[in-house]
Order: sequence, then structure tokens, then C-alpha cells
Amino acid sequence: MKPNSTPFYKILFIMGWVSLAFFLPLSGAVYWENKSLESIYKNLSLPGNKEFGVLVENTKLHKLGSTVNVYTYLVPDELGKKHEVTEEVDQLTNRRMRVGDTVQVRTFVWSSFGKTKVLGRIVGNTAPPPGFNFMQEFFLFGILFSIGLVVVSLYFRTFKAEAE
Repeated sequence: MKPNSTPFYKILFIMGWVSLAFFLPLSGAVYWENKSLESIYKNLSLPGNKEFGVLVENTKLHKLGSTVNVYTYLVPDELGKKHEVTEEVDQLTNRRMRVGDTVQVRTFVWSSFGKTKVLGRIVGNTAPPPGFNFMQEFFLFGILFSIGLVVVSLYFRTFKAEAE
């Protein structure tokens, strides 16, 4: 080994800790965001105040071998500004709705990271709410990758550096 070069295990060790410092806070932020969204969608499925929305688009998507109907509708917020909400609907709800119809929806105005969003749920829709686990799984993979780098660097330090 050259006298002025940095050993490989030190580079891996530093890369592992830097990537862990990157992925860990992001994973925490996404985790709390997902928990908040899950509780909001759970509350939107319960009985409560209703508003009216106008269906503006019906899209059929092929998802895992089956056809899924996705509706987009406009709902007003507290100030009267119209917001677009897109939602997957079940087959029974799909049969009774057409584009241009007025539907009863439950809405919630939600602020996240400085951005205001309107979340909605059509009354009577039994389709599952959207899943939010993709980013959480991505950051979990990043954390595991970081830990793997640290473990490999410790292995190189313990067994390979002694041989040199």
C-alpha cells in the first residue's frame, strides 16, 4: 500500500455513515407523513360533514391484471377555490357515477411541508385508499445499503487490513 493513500475500508466507512445520515432523516419524515395520511383517509371514510363535487374525468387503468376505475372530481375549499381530487373507486360506485354528475364527498384540507392539499373521498366508496409505502420502502433500502457499507468496511478493516 502506498504511504499517502487512504485505505479502502475508511472510504467505505465514511460513505456508509454519510449515506445513513442522508437516508435516516428522510425516512423519518416520510414515515410520519405516511402515518398522517393514513389517519386522514381513515377519518374520511367515517361519517361526517359532506360536500358536493363534480366528476370531470373517468379513467380506466389496468393494475395487476384487473381494471381499476379512477375518477377525478372538483371540490371547493373553505375559500371557494376549486381543487382537483383523483380517487380509485370500486365497481359498485363506478356503476352509479358518470362524468358530469354531482357526488357527495368528504374533504380535508391538509398542509404538508408548506404546501396545502385537498384530500377527498367519495361517500360510499369502498375501494382501498391509496398506498403510500413506496418512498418509505425506498428509504428503508437506502438505510440497509448504508448499514451494509459500514459492515463491509468493518470487515475489511478487521480481516483485510491486517493481511497488508
